[in-house]
Amino acid sequence: MRMIILLKCLVALCVAGMAGLYAIQNLVNIEAAHGFVSLMLSQADAPAYPSSLVPKISSGAVAWLVLAIIVATELACAILSALGAFEMYRNRNAGAGFANHKTKAMLGAGLGVLVWFGYFQVIGGAGLQMWQSAAGQGPTNGSFQFAVLCLLALIFIAQAEPAPQD
Repeated sequence: MRMIILLKCLVALCVAGMAGLYAIQNLVNIEAAHGFVSLMLSQADAPAYPSSLVPKISSGAVAWLVLAIIVATELACAILSALGAFEMYRNRNAGAGFANHKTKAMLGAGLGVLVWFGYFQVIGGAGLQMWQSAAGQGPTNGSFQFAVLCLLALIFIAQAEPAPQD
């Protein structure tokens, strides 16, 4: 059981690291990130489906707002996952009470699913047709992987710990 608990802490730290690194990369490359968000919102590079249910947005201010929401959610995912990992580790000997200390890690992983599935797959991929553009194909494929990793982490962390063996 102890090994499973330690693995759950490490998985939560991996989610924190992934989300934190992506948030920091976006901040370090803020102009490029803004350019990408602007391009995707404008749907300027969507040749297969030139018409969309989602209106084309060309406002730079809206692109900054969308980018801020993405980065803020990535940071929240990272912070909650890291805090959750440390809280789980600190309470690793709490026995059955350990389950009460998984909430932050689960919220962090859940936010990761929201970012990479909700934002990038649902809104970006399906709504803005991001998959059509050369610039959007990489983030569309990558976000699927990240969403699945966060979902798997969430499921793993949420599982009940096995009963201690005598």
